[in-house]
Amino acid sequence: MIKAEMLEQIDHETILKLMLPSDVINQVKQDVKVFYSYRHKVSKGVLNAILVRTIKVTGENLFNVAYLRKVAETFKAEGIKTTVSAIEYIEREHDKESS
Repeated sequence: MIKAEMLEQIDHETILKLMLPSDVINQVKQDVKVFYSYRHKVSKGVLNAILVRTIKVTGENLFNVAYLRKVAETFKAEGIKTTVSAIEYIEREHDKESS
């Protein structure tokens, strides 16, 4: 299974469980649920990529729905419309931050 397929199939609660400590999950899960309830006009995979990017940027710090929307706007400004392009963006940004 490729990354894009995984991002399309996984749910946001699983992403939270895999990437954050439980005390942080309890504090952000309502905001994440609200964010996912909006009509973003992108696939579930892109929404999941936005969540992954948010967690990578904030680490174990708290974030809210406004921050998720800010990251979503960044994806939109970059012209990201597919899960594959979202993954490429995350990897490209990670490489910049690592160097």
